[in-house]
Amino acid sequence: MSPFYRAATAAPARGRPAVPHLPRPAELAEAARLHLRLREKSVLHRPAVPAAGERLAPKSRKPHPRRLPGPDIGRWTNSRDLPRLPAEPFRDWWKRNET
Repeated sequence: MSPFYRAATAAPARGRPAVPHLPRPAELAEAARLHLRLREKSVLHRPAVPAAGERLAPKSRKPHPRRLPGPDIGRWTNSRDLPRLPAEPFRDWWKRNET
């Protein structure tokens, strides 16, 4: 059982108000190590994943609808145009215009 759970569910001592348990430095260090281990394994921290998304993005620009189907959304798009997607991705524009 987690020390955090134990402290949160423990009955207060007689005559003392219930005060939540503050984690000890060792518990904080353990939590930080676990967080870093999980973060290292994250998909978003692998450079190939965002790069693949950037390569696939132009292919998904072609089927951008001007009108959306459906009775409720269709009425909304009859009176409003969906904005056109930019000709180039923001990152490419930024690299080109960076000073």
